[in-house]
Amino acid sequence: MGSDSVSSEATCGGEGDALNSEALNACLKDKGVDEIDVDPTETVRFGVDPEIADHGWTILMNGQPLVESSKKTYQAIPGSVFFNAQYGAQGDSTLVSIKEGEEEATGLWSFRLKKQED
Repeated sequence: MGSDSVSSEATCGGEGDALNSEALNACLKDKGVDEIDVDPTETVRFGVDPEIADHGWTILMNGQPLVESSKKTYQAIPGSVFFNAQYGAQGDSTLVSIKEGEEEATGLWSFRLKKQED
């Protein structure tokens, strides 16, 4: 069972104002994000503050929605999904973002998940 935990300030936004599509696209290209080693056989758990959950949030994989928007504070995804081409993965590294907001994005938190070597 994994024990690594990472928390982060918003990569973009996070102050309640909507991000325009230009800002959102620029943010999704951000290279200076935290990198996390992930064991594909483990579950990756995402949690957000209740204020973010109230606005709805979506997990994005390489900029595309991976799951439906949720108002729960917690979601769990099998680690193998992040390295599966069927879900849009490209190799052993995937940009994962949490997008706050159901219609308009008001915040984006991004991490790079890297496949853990055996």
